[in-house]
Amino acid sequence: MENDAIINAYTSLTIPKLDINLSFGTIRDQVRSQLPYEYKVLKRSQFATGESDIYTSLGLHTCYDQNDQLWCFLVDRPLRLYSSEIPDVQLNDGKGPGVIAAIRRAGFRVRVLEDARISEELGFLLTVSASRVLSVTIFSRDYRKKQI
Repeated sequence: MENDAIINAYTSLTIPKLDINLSFGTIRDQVRSQLPYEYKVLKRSQFATGESDIYTSLGLHTCYDQNDQLWCFLVDRPLRLYSSEIPDVQLNDGKGPGVIAAIRRAGFRVRVLEDARISEELGFLLTVSASRVLSVTIFSRDYRKKQI
């Protein structure tokens, strides 16, 4: 499907039908050249070391560090997000408990935070509200050293 996206733990996000493959560490200008869509630039928090580009039509946020290198993605609708490690589970289908159960059945741990569920093995965080997955944040291996 055109709106399917696949994450590869700690390395990249691919949207096959749009011929988009974004890897962590890529410079912002190179990312923008692969994403010929309108975007807005914002700083995600007062503590952020870099800015993010928001591609509303794709449902994609690309986050950059202080060196303007890609280090994090935030994905919501209309992209349908899958992990290469568990390709039969749509991570952002909206049904939080079912997604989390499927990840655990596949043998991966999911740690519960206040408003999120994180799988450090797979490299993503599910933002959850009232048992619904609102968005998925995919991070690079060194995400703990950087700030959202």
